Amino acid sequence: MWLMTTMGMFSAVCPRTEEGRGGKIETDKIMVRARVRSHLEALQERFGALGAAEMIETPHADYRYRIVVDKADWMEAVGRMIDEQDYTNFKNAADAAQGRRGAAYVHALHRVWETMYELQKFSVG
Repeated sequence: MWLMTTMGMFSAVCPRTEEGRGGKIETDKIMVRARVRSHLEALQERFGALGAAEMIETPHADYRYRIVVDKADWMEAVGRMIDEQDYTNFKNAADAAQGRRGAAYVHALHRVWETMYELQKFSVG
């Protein structure tokens, strides 16, 4: 699952018990991954249950920063983000939340919006 929030962009997947494809999938856990450290730090700061998780840095992986948390804690955090939503324009809300330090993230959001708009144009019918 990809989740783009005003705090940052996250990829949430079930982790494996071992490195590589051979390990068993842990369906009671979620590995929350981010490409920008401050995104994951903001998430951990905002949601105490996620804050206790050790941040793992994997410099050569597709997502450099990762935490592994209980699925129930992730569900609670996502639910709270939904409950607290108070904006009508996501990109503007992200821009306001990120400020100058998050300009690259907001720019990336606009590129994602444009890419998905192109998909919509070609998927009509």
